[in-house]
Amino acid sequence: TFSVDIVAQLGIHTFELIIDINSNLSESRKDNNNATIELVVVEPYAAQIDIPNSIPRINPGTSEIVTISMLSTGSRTEDWTLTWDDSNLPDGWSINPDINQNLNPTLVPGIGNDVDFVVSIPQSALGDDSLNLAPGEQKELFVHLNTPQNIQLSSVTTSTMTMCIGSGAETLCEDLFVNLTASSVTIQPTHQRTLPNQTLEWQVDGTIPNDGRISWNTASANMIHTNWIWSTDGDLTINGSNIEVNGVADEPFSGNIYLQLPVNALPQRHYFQTDSLNDPNHNLDFTMQVLQVFRSDATILQPIPDKTGEAVALFVEVTNQILLRLENPGMGKMNFCYLQK
Repeated sequence: TFSVDIVAQLGIHTFELIIDINSNLSESRKDNNNATIELVVVEPYAAQIDIPNSIPRINPGTSEIVTISMLSTGSRTEDWTLTWDDSNLPDGWSINPDINQNLNPTLVPGIGNDVDFVVSIPQSALGDDSLNLAPGEQKELFVHLNTPQNIQLSSVTTSTMTMCIGSGAETLCEDLFVNLTASSVTIQPTHQRTLPNQTLEWQVDGTIPNDGRISWNTASANMIHTNWIWSTDGDLTINGSNIEVNGVADEPFSGNIYLQLPVNALPQRHYFQTDSLNDPNHNLDFTMQVLQVFRSDATILQPIPDKTGEAVALFVEVTNQILLRLENPGMGKMNFCYLQK
């Protein structure tokens, strides 16, 4: 045995050990003379908070339990503290932890910890009314802002969109506040909802910083997950665990980021956010939600017919044993129920 001391950066690192590279040994086989292992380096202390996969619906004048999940994405087990801010809630709305909730949990890497909150809204709450759309009809709302060339990067402006439904005394209106931030990098779309086993694409455009190089660490951006395959094209390249752009300062660049999701990708919201080293205002920032998939399979193992398509003969007035195989090829917990007809 032997040991090697390394100083590793965040990301995925591949180590390969090869013996007898000069073929000095007489062997019957040489395919077992090498071994490869991947080492994933993450921050020691990092955590994320996930909200419910489906949007909670609460009737005016009532309360509902909303469960959030805390997950340690770092490498070490540690005590964490959960706090919340309800100062921006509308009048009469409230959110508080349910009874017996642990707000100082010990988070183990990779193991979620759920916390229940009680959300109450007043009878006067307007609610979240939806547009009526015909089959196949789509409606998109856009905010367009002409940005001057001399605008200060990272500056933020807010626009208010008012959406109304109905007419006359039955009109209901709701204000939507949109924050627009000046940045040297844009990503489209900023958010995607998808099922597992899909290939997704994001278009990335921007300008090269003064040092001529952009480098986004995928581990720092929480983009590393089991069997996820990332790739790029255009002016974007993947160098180890980093997505990089190289060029002349202030010149434009363009490319695409691709993600191939595995069939067993877990349902979760993902926030891919990180800075480029030494390059302020060249942030990588986009989100994705993997949706839940429910599937079930049932197969009769015994008895089976002698020939395909034939019926199975069973004796009456005696107990017949039927062997079933139940499977859950989906991603969520599945409850099976036996109904006799």
